[in-house]
Amino acid sequence: MNGFEQPEIEAIIAAAKRHGLTRVEVQEEGRCLRIELAGVCGEPPHAAETPAWERNSETIVRSGLVGVFRLPTPEPVEGADLEPDTVMGVIEALGLPNEVTAGVKGRLAAMLVTDGQPVEYGQPLARIEVTES
Repeated sequence: MNGFEQPEIEAIIAAAKRHGLTRVEVQEEGRCLRIELAGVCGEPPHAAETPAWERNSETIVRSGLVGVFRLPTPEPVEGADLEPDTVMGVIEALGLPNEVTAGVKGRLAAMLVTDGQPVEYGQPLARIEVTES
């Protein structure tokens, strides 16, 4: 055990995401914590040349983590209008929930994963027809 409580770890992860960090190491009072995150907006680190959110008529929402995908309540319905901050689901990784958002304004064309399905890093989760850039 690293000596950090779950709320402390969640706060560190939230701060790292806010600042666009992909790697964090905290050493404090004999405790040590190292965290590696996916790139900003759920992009895999290797996606610098091909962003996860391709700005064309259709985009793919990809997993930024390895974990278990959970659908939100209410579940997204094919054909539903989406805003960039619409929650498409949650990926549970190391016991922590990580929201997956649409990232673009559009219409849900297809959910490509189901509730409880294990997902891999960079795996397509949903297809969105972009209605506005």
